[in-house]
Amino acid sequence: MVASQGFVYYQQHDQAASFRVEGRCTMTQALPFRRQAESCLAQGCRLIRVDLRDCSHLDSTFLGTLLSLKKQLERHSGRFFLVSPSMACTRILEQMGLLDLLPTESTLAVEDGNWTLLGSDSNDLLSFKRNVVEAHEELAALPGPTGQQFQEVLRCIQQVDPTVPSPAPSVPPINPSK
Repeated sequence: MVASQGFVYYQQHDQAASFRVEGRCTMTQALPFRRQAESCLAQGCRLIRVDLRDCSHLDSTFLGTLLSLKKQLERHSGRFFLVSPSMACTRILEQMGLLDLLPTESTLAVEDGNWTLLGSDSNDLLSFKRNVVEAHEELAALPGPTGQQFQEVLRCIQQVDPTVPSPAPSVPPINPSK
């Protein structure tokens, strides 16, 4: 049975890290996931797999975080795969135009034991906000209507909370006269 709230588990073997996502994964799980994946990269990991077979939902922050990690791995000649996305995740990826950008594989080649549950980073509000903005910057950089929609999301985030870091230069600044 798929969990209603989201959980992210991980395990690392040498230069490969595997993550298992269960339930609804949102901005709440995105920062701990990103931090653990970046820690694995810093330790020399060059392969990251994200198992989505038991995931019922991915929000835009989690999706943007996936895109960001994929790009980081590519810069280090690494590889990134989604593993067996559930039907719900596949539908979300299709709607967002991300199926071609996030490669998938059908099996997770790691042991079933020794998974570690990632905790929450709820006390680090600045890092949380920064991750939300960076994830949406990744989505805003996509070509076509998806990118345009997330450029608008970034503008709205900046209007609501002026403490949020400024969007990437590719996103036009907010025009206060409108």
